[in-house]
Amino acid sequence: MAEEITLEELARQPGVIGAARWKTSEYATNMAAQPVLTQAAGSIDHERAARLMNNAEVAGMSMMGISMLNNSSNPDDSRNVYPVDSYYVNGQHSSMIATFNRVAVLLDNSVDYEVREIIGLMNRVGN
Repeated sequence: MAEEITLEELARQPGVIGAARWKTSEYATNMAAQPVLTQAAGSIDHERAARLMNNAEVAGMSMMGISMLNNSSNPDDSRNVYPVDSYYVNGQHSSMIATFNRVAVLLDNSVDYEVREIIGLMNRVGN
């Protein structure tokens, strides 16, 4: 297995403006509650990291829901299993990648980067 990296190492990658990692709320699981930002790195402040985290968490919940619904609609069809570990949202000037280990990065689209390589690094961040 690949060695764990820090969020700071991830934030130093070409194209990464900033990164955030978070954990789920400490409230009971039957309540809707905001996640908890545990760390930010790169050229984003705490407020922008919190917005990145919230956007990533909400979009991530919908992606997980789509994957689960697709699998439960016909569990005998193996083509319906989505081994999703991340998602990418492309913007005009910047983009976002989030992984289901609750790590997100904000990317500068004027820089050449390889999405799959960044996702591979994001999945190695200890969280």
